[in-house]
Amino acid sequence: MSRVIVLENARVMGSYENTCIVVEDKYIVDVGGPSICEKYDSVDRIDVGGRVVIPGLIDAHLHLGSLALMHDWVDLRGVKSIEELKNAISSKAKTTSGWVLGRGWDHELFVEKRLPTRWDLDEAVSDKPVVIVRICGHVAVANTMALKLAGILDKIPRGYEHLVGREGNRINGVLFEDAVKLVLDKAPKPSLGELADKIHTVLRRLASYGITTVHSMDATMNEYRALEILRKEGRLPIRVRVFLSLRDYKEKPNTLTLGDEWLSIRGVKVFADGSFGGRTAALLEPYSDDPGNYGKLLLSKDSIGELARSLAGKGLSLAVHAIGDRAVLEVSKAIKEYGLGNVRIEHASLTPPEVLDELVSHKPYSIVVQPHFTVSDWWLKSRLGERAKYAYMYKTMISRGLVVAAGSDAPVEPVNPWLSLSAAITRGRLRDINPYEKLSISEALAMYTRNASIAGLDKYLGNIRKGFYADLVVVDENPWGLYDEDVAGIKPVLVIVGGRIVYDILH
Repeated sequence: MSRVIVLENARVMGSYENTCIVVEDKYIVDVGGPSICEKYDSVDRIDVGGRVVIPGLIDAHLHLGSLALMHDWVDLRGVKSIEELKNAISSKAKTTSGWVLGRGWDHELFVEKRLPTRWDLDEAVSDKPVVIVRICGHVAVANTMALKLAGILDKIPRGYEHLVGREGNRINGVLFEDAVKLVLDKAPKPSLGELADKIHTVLRRLASYGITTVHSMDATMNEYRALEILRKEGRLPIRVRVFLSLRDYKEKPNTLTLGDEWLSIRGVKVFADGSFGGRTAALLEPYSDDPGNYGKLLLSKDSIGELARSLAGKGLSLAVHAIGDRAVLEVSKAIKEYGLGNVRIEHASLTPPEVLDELVSHKPYSIVVQPHFTVSDWWLKSRLGERAKYAYMYKTMISRGLVVAAGSDAPVEPVNPWLSLSAAITRGRLRDINPYEKLSISEALAMYTRNASIAGLDKYLGNIRKGFYADLVVVDENPWGLYDEDVAGIKPVLVIVGGRIVYDILH
């Protein structure tokens, strides 16, 4: 027998008149005024007390596996010096018998104003392997023992020479892009069951923020297998859309099952360049604070085009990480020359007029941005100079007809979507560079709902509409009645996913 839930006395996003939502099993079957509620007797009724109800939020870009593993890592966010970093690593080493792993440091915050090296890490811990990943995820530093275990001190693998830092003729332990994985791959991994439990804990936390669907980017096959365990056991509290790393996709490209409404593989994630923080994002002009450095273009338009075509034949999309303007332009050229309709761009951070024109002419099916970058990239003008005004142009992109979705990029940025929504409407710490790119709260929420559903190829998510999945969030404050900065403090009180209550502090 089907279960019916009626949410009454609500303020339904997108309408002044609608105060009632009727859910039957996993679908919304009716939306309207008080008369709608009166038609349903002897059913589960939830009086939301005049609170606002929004569609379930969709984080269209995060790294679920990394979030799950971060619990055992040293959190280095906010560290202000190399000495403070060394103390944190040393303290962690005293509580573990194996590898010491950390993430979140940003050398722009350091009093020393430089990258740490393996010799810095050796001073803190020399008898255990240590790897610390920069906040952007595109740069890491390993101590001498970790480098030895990865074989990098003896011989750098072919093709990685330009991704391993040096001081003179000596390897300094700084690793860029794919070279980071050379060392991290040597670190011990949790069992599949342990990984499933860790992911389950993360998914429950995400639900408490009002996130009902996530797009997990650059995912490993182990992560996908762990998610399959949760699906089979009925322990997926929210929906997961997987974009596999290219390396893991190539493992078994012909044996993948695309999944169902709760867990599905949507595509493959690749990298066309790096990050602003590591000065590896590919630029058309050199970095203002590093003359001669144009960053690193990791994929050509032909590589992008050929891969996207092959994926299209299997019903899959290609998500291309492209931050610098040169990388974004390369993706746009691939879309144009190969006639691609299955490419989405992750970040598209720097879009000067000529690049934006190309994007508008040869559209990806979605662009997925990370609003919280406007908070953490406070140093951007030093990297780009006057070009910084062309960074994170969300308002312009939307006004020119591009489908702009949003995600956190966690653990690079905080996973709380309300912090990102606040950043989108305030411009964070970059508001003085280009304040005209601030969004309204309605535009920002659209990036986390309707537009994010397009990015995930989900036809029946992102709206409160009859026939859509009943993914609903009741919030404690009216987002339209707050000062912009106060949006960051909004908290869900009731979260429903597919007609199931997964988080409830209303009662």
